[in-house]
Order: sequence, then C-alpha cells, then structure tokens
Amino acid sequence: MAVEQDLDLITVKEAAQLLRVSQVTIHRWLKQGRLRAYHVGPRALRLRREDLANLVLPVTAATPAGTTRTGAGGEIPRPRRLSDEEVRRGLAALERSRQRMARMRAERGAPLGESWPIIRAAREDPARHW
Repeated sequence: MAVEQDLDLITVKEAAQLLRVSQVTIHRWLKQGRLRAYHVGPRALRLRREDLANLVLPVTAATPAGTTRTGAGGEIPRPRRLSDEEVRRGLAALERSRQRMARMRAERGAPLGESWPIIRAAREDPARHW
C-alpha cells in the first residue's frame, strides 16, 4: 500500500489549536461534513492541512453572482426570488390556515390562553415534586 508523500495529516487537537477553536467544534464540523477525516488505525483520526486551509475563508470573499460559498469550499445556489404567482398562492394558503384556526377556536369554545401562567403556577406549587 502506497502512501502519498504530500499528505500532511494532523490530529484533531492540533487542528483545533491551529484554527483556535475547540476540539468539539472540529468534531461537529466532521459530523456536518464540512471537514473530512482519515482513520489511522482503528481509532485515531487525522485531518489534512489542505482541508483546513479550504475551510478558512475571508469575510469579504468575492463569489460568483448567484452563489454562496460554504465552509468546505463548495458552492450552493442562492435561493431564488418567488414569482408573483407563488407569492399569491402562499398568501392564499396562509389565509386559509388562519380561517381554519378561527373555526377550530370557535368549535372549542374559548381560545387557549398563554401557557406561561400555568407553567409558573406549577413551578411554584410546593406539593409538586420534580
């Protein structure tokens, strides 16, 4: 098995120190797919320095029109503007939802009030054991 000579691998701890973030942050980025890790043995993880360099982006990075950079160096499309028809359909659906909620409240008799007074009373009740 041949190992690439230009493969510069570092530990999670070293990566965290290099980027001045916690090891938990590095592990979260690995889980999110923003970074790739390589197993060295059954448990040891290593990261490529090049992948870390690709993760670091300037705040005012120039990106092509219509795209947004992601942390891992990939690009995702910006959300497009809704057409007038899509806006009209969305507002109509919102109005139907409001009407349905009004019907449901009328069927129940009284609208439900805010929940914070009930929660506060339950917390202050000495007979209640948590």
